[in-house]
Amino acid sequence: MVGGIGIAGAAGRSVQWLIYLIASVVPIPVVLAQAFHLDPGTAAGFISRACLVAGAASLVQGLWGHRMPINDGPAGLWFAVFFLFASGAAGGSDVSRALEMGLLAAGTFVVLLAVTGAFRIIRQWFTPAVTGCYLLLLAAQMAGPFFEGVLGLPVSPHTVWFGWGGVLTVAIILAASLGPVRWLRQYSVLVGMAIGWMAMAAAGYHSGDAARTGAWFAWPGPFLFGPPVWNWSVVVNGLFVAIILISNLVASVEAMERILQVPPADMRRAGFWHGVTTVAAGVAGTVGMIPQSTASGFVALTGIRDRLPFLWGSAMLAAMGFFPGIAGWLAAMPREVGYGVMFASFTQLILVGLDAMRQAHLGPGQRQGLGLALLLGLGLTALPSGAFPALPQVVRVFLSNGLVVGTLVYLVWDGMYRWMASRRTKGALGRER
Repeated sequence: MVGGIGIAGAAGRSVQWLIYLIASVVPIPVVLAQAFHLDPGTAAGFISRACLVAGAASLVQGLWGHRMPINDGPAGLWFAVFFLFASGAAGGSDVSRALEMGLLAAGTFVVLLAVTGAFRIIRQWFTPAVTGCYLLLLAAQMAGPFFEGVLGLPVSPHTVWFGWGGVLTVAIILAASLGPVRWLRQYSVLVGMAIGWMAMAAAGYHSGDAARTGAWFAWPGPFLFGPPVWNWSVVVNGLFVAIILISNLVASVEAMERILQVPPADMRRAGFWHGVTTVAAGVAGTVGMIPQSTASGFVALTGIRDRLPFLWGSAMLAAMGFFPGIAGWLAAMPREVGYGVMFASFTQLILVGLDAMRQAHLGPGQRQGLGLALLLGLGLTALPSGAFPALPQVVRVFLSNGLVVGTLVYLVWDGMYRWMASRRTKGALGRER
């Protein structure tokens, strides 16, 4: 028994977790493989290694880290760094090897932070208000890309007509999750994805060519692109990304704690294993991972709160790392369907963020800071890429992520507000004495 349910009862739900994990992991390495101009065999290996690292990271976190059903997936900030360097160097092999070194340095740095106990201090800064701000900015930042993905825009080879497949997926998932049948609610994601994919296949979508990319079985050796090489620009960006992603890690754990109504997790353990899996991503030669905030929306949507289905799904995802042929076939899943799953889960994520704000009982100063953080984050998100060409690269990477900037602004604002409020309270008590 794990998480309070038996093996037979968890088997079907673990498949739904696996489908959700695939949908959250596969799209980013597919895009990066195209950005690096990888041949089909290397691309399939790159995708399968992402599945291996993401599944293994989710498994070790669920067993020994935060011990909650929060899946690891490609970090958006690591995606931005990979894409930035791939575009700047036409996907050269030296850049790929430098990115491996960047992941190794970043992961080692996070492990040191966890070992020294810095995560305990960081946890105190992430109040419900900060977590709510992060979740609202996350939903706002991803709403556009997810909706474009549901409609098959802007780069789908199937034309916008196939967008109805993504809309159908969202509609079925939401209808099943809100319906009166309990088992259908728990399998809503699996049912919606299966019907959406089959409907698109019946309408003319074919994926046979993608299924033949790469060998069906391969032992993933270290460093897909070759031994890592040192590049100061990549390493500095990697260390900066590591610091920023700590906020993502804490916010993801905070969000799941609210869904499960459990005591606070040990962030020192979660941080340690996050650092270890970042190093593993560098060794594997794939994109860096981070616990996904969308997991709380998935759990709230399906009602599957037990760990056993999550652990099984994570183990199966990790096993896919040894089968590049399967990874290549899954990469052929209609992107409209995959984005439909993520879009449906995000509807619950917004509710979690609003609930966190409601429970925070914000004062006037905190509400003003929240408005500033949201406007700043959304404003930076709306800016076109390359809006700050004269700034150093590390600054451009930072300003390109409105989610990170907005969250950090409100984190500092909320911390200063609470510090000043405590000083006023102590001063008033001193005068009364």
